[in-house]
Amino acid sequence: MNTRQEHILEILKQKKAIAIADLSNLLAYSHSTIRRDLITLEEMGLVQREKGFVRLLMTNSKEKHFKLRNKEHIPQKLTICHLAKDFLTDGMSLFLDSSSTVLQLCPMLAHYKNLTIVTNGIETAYALMQNTTAELFITGGYSREGSSGIVGESALEYIKQFNLDLCILSCSGLDEKGFYEPSMQQALVKKQMLENAKLSLMLCDNSKIYTNYKFYLSAYQNIDYLITDKVLPHSLMEIASRANCEVIYPLP
Repeated sequence: MNTRQEHILEILKQKKAIAIADLSNLLAYSHSTIRRDLITLEEMGLVQREKGFVRLLMTNSKEKHFKLRNKEHIPQKLTICHLAKDFLTDGMSLFLDSSSTVLQLCPMLAHYKNLTIVTNGIETAYALMQNTTAELFITGGYSREGSSGIVGESALEYIKQFNLDLCILSCSGLDEKGFYEPSMQQALVKKQMLENAKLSLMLCDNSKIYTNYKFYLSAYQNIDYLITDKVLPHSLMEIASRANCEVIYPLP
């Protein structure tokens, strides 16, 4: 995604829909240039063109492009990751998923020694190699366009070989029933990580609350700690408490 396409998305986040001619004038680029950008964004599932207009398309049926997710809610993600650090010590073994939230945690691992990390995240693996001396294992499998996660049967079989201390992952949405993903393959990989870890941390910022997707990831009782950037609504706090899922959030 180029800078011009990012500007288009920023405009659409504010206006939701705009005439393509107006968008071209606003950005001072030719109609054909903007049209090519919109075709690219439409292929990513981010916008929809119709009769001279373009509108933002953020439904819960498609996974957002990783480059877009990686730019959203950065302060909230950093707050959550700083809270997650309290669970880390030297010598631990970790599953890290491919989420943009967990990616923010990677530079924070620089001061920990003798970590063993298994990930299915392409960007996650690169960040770990840049910032840590951890023993790093990367799953096999395949990656879809717009995703930084390696998925598929090869990834599942690879994860099954490990028995690790901690699974740190994120989700795309949560409600009273639990946690969700827009991708079945991503949900399956994360489920396998949860199954092969002794303890689990779910990192989830407040933008995901009461958002559900097509594929079920986990119930609250399968998550040991839910770390958020602010307190959950009372009903969700009660559900998590009954499931022995402790909710951790910053104190006022």
